[in-house]
Amino acid sequence: MGAASNKPDQHLKYEFAYKLDDLEGVRSILDDFLRLETRRYTGDEAASDLIIDLKEAIRLAKLTDKQRDVLQLHYVFGYKQREIGAQLGIERSVVSRHLLAAEKKITKVYAHWSKLDRIGGYSI
Repeated sequence: MGAASNKPDQHLKYEFAYKLDDLEGVRSILDDFLRLETRRYTGDEAASDLIIDLKEAIRLAKLTDKQRDVLQLHYVFGYKQREIGAQLGIERSVVSRHLLAAEKKITKVYAHWSKLDRIGGYSI
Protein backbone atom coordinates (compact mmCIF):
# COMPACT_ATOMS: atom_id res chain seq x y z
CA MET A 1 0.00 0.00 0.00
CA GLY A 2 1.11 3.58 0.30
CA ALA A 3 1.07 6.53 -1.97
CA ALA A 4 3.74 7.06 -4.56
CA SER A 5 6.54 9.39 -3.59
CA ASN A 6 9.24 11.22 -5.43
CA LYS A 7 11.74 9.80 -2.91
CA PRO A 8 11.73 6.02 -3.43
CA ASP A 9 14.96 5.61 -1.43
CA GLN A 10 13.07 6.67 1.72
CA HIS A 11 10.40 4.06 1.03
CA LEU A 12 13.06 1.37 0.60
CA LYS A 13 14.70 2.39 3.88
CA TYR A 14 11.41 1.93 5.70
CA GLU A 15 10.61 -1.34 3.91
CA PHE A 16 13.78 -2.78 5.42
CA ALA A 17 12.94 -1.37 8.85
CA TYR A 18 9.33 -2.59 8.97
CA LYS A 19 8.28 -6.02 7.80
CA LEU A 20 4.61 -5.29 8.22
CA ASP A 21 3.07 -8.66 7.46
CA ASP A 22 4.17 -10.11 10.79
CA LEU A 23 3.46 -9.25 14.41
CA GLU A 24 6.95 -7.98 15.22
CA GLY A 25 6.93 -5.62 12.23
CA VAL A 26 3.58 -4.19 13.26
CA ARG A 27 4.80 -3.75 16.84
CA SER A 28 7.88 -2.02 15.50
CA ILE A 29 5.93 0.55 13.48
CA LEU A 30 3.53 1.10 16.39
CA ASP A 31 6.55 1.70 18.66
CA ASP A 32 7.79 4.30 16.16
CA PHE A 33 4.39 5.95 15.63
CA LEU A 34 5.28 9.28 17.26
CA ARG A 35 8.69 9.47 15.56
CA LEU A 36 7.12 8.80 12.17
CA GLU A 37 4.28 11.23 12.86
CA THR A 38 6.89 13.93 13.56
CA ARG A 39 8.94 13.05 10.47
CA ARG A 40 5.94 13.35 8.18
CA TYR A 41 5.72 17.04 9.08
CA THR A 42 9.38 17.60 8.21
CA GLY A 43 8.86 16.54 4.60
CA ASP A 44 9.46 12.79 4.93
CA GLU A 45 6.90 11.55 2.42
CA ALA A 46 7.69 7.90 3.12
CA ALA A 47 6.95 8.40 6.82
CA SER A 48 3.72 10.11 5.84
CA ASP A 49 2.77 7.14 3.67
CA LEU A 50 3.52 4.75 6.53
CA ILE A 51 1.34 6.71 8.96
CA ILE A 52 -1.51 6.97 6.47
CA ASP A 53 -1.34 3.23 5.84
CA LEU A 54 -1.08 2.45 9.56
CA LYS A 55 -4.15 4.52 10.36
CA GLU A 56 -6.05 2.82 7.53
CA ALA A 57 -4.92 -0.64 8.73
CA ILE A 58 -6.15 0.22 12.23
CA ARG A 59 -9.48 1.37 10.81
CA LEU A 60 -9.87 -1.77 8.70
CA ALA A 61 -8.87 -4.00 11.62
CA LYS A 62 -12.23 -3.21 13.24
CA LEU A 63 -10.85 -3.00 16.76
CA THR A 64 -13.18 -2.99 19.71
CA ASP A 65 -13.32 0.24 21.71
CA LYS A 66 -11.25 -1.36 24.47
CA GLN A 67 -8.62 -2.60 21.98
CA ARG A 68 -8.40 0.86 20.44
CA ASP A 69 -8.09 2.51 23.87
CA VAL A 70 -5.37 0.11 25.00
CA LEU A 71 -3.48 0.50 21.72
CA GLN A 72 -3.56 4.29 21.92
CA LEU A 73 -2.65 4.47 25.61
CA HIS A 74 0.28 2.11 25.09
CA TYR A 75 1.74 3.25 21.77
CA VAL A 76 0.76 6.91 21.59
CA PHE A 77 0.82 7.95 25.23
CA GLY A 78 3.49 5.46 26.35
CA TYR A 79 1.68 3.97 29.34
CA LYS A 80 2.80 0.61 30.71
CA GLN A 81 0.24 -2.17 30.77
CA ARG A 82 -0.26 -1.95 34.54
CA GLU A 83 -0.86 1.81 34.24
CA ILE A 84 -3.41 1.23 31.49
CA GLY A 85 -5.12 -1.37 33.64
CA ALA A 86 -5.34 1.05 36.55
CA GLN A 87 -6.67 3.81 34.30
CA LEU A 88 -9.29 1.57 32.65
CA GLY A 89 -10.14 -0.42 35.77
CA ILE A 90 -9.06 -3.78 34.35
CA GLU A 91 -6.33 -6.31 35.19
CA ARG A 92 -2.94 -6.02 33.50
CA SER A 93 -3.48 -9.46 31.95
CA VAL A 94 -6.69 -8.20 30.32
CA VAL A 95 -4.80 -5.19 28.97
CA SER A 96 -2.23 -7.57 27.53
CA ARG A 97 -4.93 -9.65 25.82
CA HIS A 98 -6.58 -6.55 24.32
CA LEU A 99 -3.23 -5.24 23.10
CA LEU A 100 -2.26 -8.56 21.51
CA ALA A 101 -5.67 -8.92 19.88
CA ALA A 102 -5.39 -5.41 18.40
CA GLU A 103 -1.86 -6.05 17.13
CA LYS A 104 -2.93 -9.33 15.53
CA LYS A 105 -5.91 -7.72 13.79
CA ILE A 106 -3.68 -4.97 12.37
CA THR A 107 -1.13 -7.59 11.27
CA LYS A 108 -3.88 -9.46 9.39
CA VAL A 109 -4.70 -6.29 7.43
CA TYR A 110 -1.04 -5.78 6.46
CA ALA A 111 -0.68 -9.48 5.57
CA HIS A 112 -3.74 -9.19 3.33
CA TRP A 113 -2.27 -6.12 1.63
CA SER A 114 1.04 -7.93 1.19
CA LYS A 115 -0.70 -10.88 -0.44
CA LEU A 116 -2.54 -8.54 -2.81
CA ASP A 117 0.75 -6.83 -3.72
CA ARG A 118 2.36 -10.21 -4.48
CA ILE A 119 -0.44 -11.30 -6.81
CA GLY A 120 -0.71 -7.84 -8.35
CA GLY A 121 -4.34 -7.22 -7.57
CA TYR A 122 -6.54 -5.31 -5.23
CA SER A 123 -9.96 -6.19 -3.99
CA ILE A 124 -12.81 -3.75 -4.10
